[in-house]
Amino acid sequence: MLKKLLLSTALVLLLLQPVNAFELTDDRVERFVDSWSDVQSLEHEFEDIEQPDGEFVPESPFSASLEEVRGHEAYDRLQQIAVDHGFSDAQEWALTGDHIFRAFLGMEMQDEDPTAEMKQALEEIRQSPLPEEQKEQITRHIQEQLDLFERIQDVPAEDIETVRRHEGEINRIFEPVN
Repeated sequence: MLKKLLLSTALVLLLLQPVNAFELTDDRVERFVDSWSDVQSLEHEFEDIEQPDGEFVPESPFSASLEEVRGHEAYDRLQQIAVDHGFSDAQEWALTGDHIFRAFLGMEMQDEDPTAEMKQALEEIRQSPLPEEQKEQITRHIQEQLDLFERIQDVPAEDIETVRRHEGEINRIFEPVN
């Protein structure tokens, strides 16, 4: 009976482990950076896709964008670019981009943490004589940013250090984001 219980517990613990734990390596970052100009060359082919009204998805911007272009006639070329750069498919390429982006934001937060200033601004807005509707709108926006920063703080330190080693190349890719 005890043996069965231990075996069942071990099986449950095994099943709870991540199946494909993603590791952001120097090689993945380099392949992503190397693929960037090829991916950018497709940008004009995706211009006819209507941008969704939803907000930017900071946790997975590349995966979200990939979902938007899936089924488009240029998607197969995007898939081939990903494969040509050593990714199994466009989804792995996008997942890599998502991890790089989150680690990049995490690195920037380590270097300059804006949350203290934002919390102070939030308190000042709450105490200000602005109309309640305007206060609520500004407060909601600042709180969303604080929530994002909180989620970014969960980025593994190893990912941040990997991205830091490639900061110059990644900065060139994300320059419009800065």
